[in-house]
Amino acid sequence: MDDFIGKFSPIYMDIIERIEKAEASLLNIESNLPHHIAGEIYLTAEQVMNRYHISPRALQNYRDNNVLPYTILVGKILYPLSLIENVLEKNYHGPR
Repeated sequence: MDDFIGKFSPIYMDIIERIEKAEASLLNIESNLPHHIAGEIYLTAEQVMNRYHISPRALQNYRDNNVLPYTILVGKILYPLSLIENVLEKNYHGPR
């Protein structure tokens, strides 16, 4: 009968506390991701490189040559998705 885990047993309470801490940690991580700021979706450098299959050096060149718009927020470079899509649309040359 000692193996019974009830709603108020120390083991149950410990499990619930750990789940709540894990949930709080996940919410904190999610809130720190720079996805939506003032109605705009921003991508990190890694997200841009993965999404558009470009290298870190290519991304740096695009930034240095003002090809891709970006902003720096708390020391992190972020790229506004809508403006990247505008650049791509403006420079798209369809099939010949």
